[in-house]
Amino acid sequence: MKWVVTGLDGSGKDTQIQNIINYGKSKNKTVLSYSIWDSLQLFAAIPQTEMKNTLDIFLTKMTPQARSLFLQSMLMESEKKIDFAAYDLVIFNAGLPKYAASEHSLGCPLSLWFAMETHFKYPDKTIFLKCSVDTVKSRKTDLSSYEKLFWDRLDTYKENLEHYISQLENVIEINGDLEAPKVFEQIRVKAELFADDV
Repeated sequence: MKWVVTGLDGSGKDTQIQNIINYGKSKNKTVLSYSIWDSLQLFAAIPQTEMKNTLDIFLTKMTPQARSLFLQSMLMESEKKIDFAAYDLVIFNAGLPKYAASEHSLGCPLSLWFAMETHFKYPDKTIFLKCSVDTVKSRKTDLSSYEKLFWDRLDTYKENLEHYISQLENVIEINGDLEAPKVFEQIRVKAELFADDV
């Protein structure tokens, strides 16, 4: 089973994915989380943190279309080594929706991202942590150079993400403005997390 957990930067994706993993362990379920940054393991001679910092600077210098193609190649690379059958649940952190929305706010057409959907294993569920701009601004205080590119366009970024999400199937919308435990409870109930486990 594959899920995508997505939302604006600062919506709580990492926190909720860790909650899902912990809950899975309590149910004796195997859960794997992966993200675009897992593909950085290709650069074995360079520590991942150092490579991520270098790429962060590099990404700010690219045009939206070039950056989108680069990000898409990293997304595909991060997914293609995964044996989905080996886990009860595989979670794609952020996935295409987040990057499509942020890049669209910087000038890349959404059509370029929709075209990529066929290259990925389609998720069984997309968990959308829907947050207000005020919420993410209050939570996300340490920005990367890449995030700074679109941080003054958060309203547009939010609209783009909601538009992209509206085109997808099997989306479960979660109120991400709430405190983390309440957000996780919504995920557990609405997404029927391991509900088949008796």
